[in-house]
Amino acid sequence: MGTSRISGPQAQAAKPARTQPGEAILRLYPEILRGLPLGVVVLHLENPQDVKSFRIIDLNPAAAHITGSTLESLRGRSLAEFPKLLKTPFLGRCLDALHAREPRDLGEISYGTS
Repeated sequence: MGTSRISGPQAQAAKPARTQPGEAILRLYPEILRGLPLGVVVLHLENPQDVKSFRIIDLNPAAAHITGSTLESLRGRSLAEFPKLLKTPFLGRCLDALHAREPRDLGEISYGTS
């Protein structure tokens, strides 16, 4: 069995067939997020000085179930719309981690009646 090599336009066309590990994970992201048993919320901070400006850009069904809401009703909302959550230290810890630019264990939060 011999080895064949290609070059020129054929080689360039062949490169996209191989994906980088990050690209493969990115394609699996929706499936991974959906399947997690723990509630996960992906936030975007619109104003780095204001924790109320965190906006929900994605979440999984488990997070929606925990809050008693639907995915559609939570996506796009800012955390300013959740006054009980604003009273917890959680958002301040998120902001601290963001400013420190390092991973941190932000602990656990519970939402709803308890």
